[in-house]
Amino acid sequence: MNLNNALKKAARFVLAAGQAPVHITVGAVSPSGMLAGRHIVITGGGSGIGLAMARKFVSQGASVLIAGRNKEKLEKAVSSLGGNAQYLVFDVSKVENDCDFVVRAESILGGFDGLVCNAGLSLHEGDFRHVTPDKFDAQFNTNFRGAYFLAQTFLEHLEEHKRQGDLLFISSETADHAVDIPYGLTKSAVNCLVGAFPKIVCKRDSGQCHCSWCYCNGDDQKLCRCL
Repeated sequence: MNLNNALKKAARFVLAAGQAPVHITVGAVSPSGMLAGRHIVITGGGSGIGLAMARKFVSQGASVLIAGRNKEKLEKAVSSLGGNAQYLVFDVSKVENDCDFVVRAESILGGFDGLVCNAGLSLHEGDFRHVTPDKFDAQFNTNFRGAYFLAQTFLEHLEEHKRQGDLLFISSETADHAVDIPYGLTKSAVNCLVGAFPKIVCKRDSGQCHCSWCYCNGDDQKLCRCL
């Protein structure tokens, strides 16, 4: 069943009880080249949300570098994205390698001005009683600690090169609920960090930075942008 038919079927089901017929037209925005000239790095870009974003960014004219731990997965992903995509093997939990990663990404893309902190790990423990220290650390090291220090390195890189850029954190609706397992806690921490970014970024000495943050796509993605 394609997307159009699925949406129409769902609408009919919800509104079937004595309601007037509902007619739905589903459209898509054609690529506009709005990201032409941009160079964007996406962590966790080999599959899922990361790969979907990479595909969209490329279609809008950006040069993209996807990063992740699995070389084979990255190679397969890049082959599906076309000529404006490259990859770099990188584990975000190894924060001691952040500086080297940023330098290598800069070299591969010829400079970059966008970072998507998307890499994530969920071990689905079920509840508090099944969480172990190893599982706890693995998720915090990837989902929050890894994103935290890579974002720090990226902002320092922008400041060093006197360059503006965009920083996107991928969160989850789970973060907006009371949770007892590490995945949701990591995303709550990400949301808290994003809320602090206007204050963090605007401390730069130039006085030319105007910052905002907003919810995108419902509550699923949090954006902090330095304009």
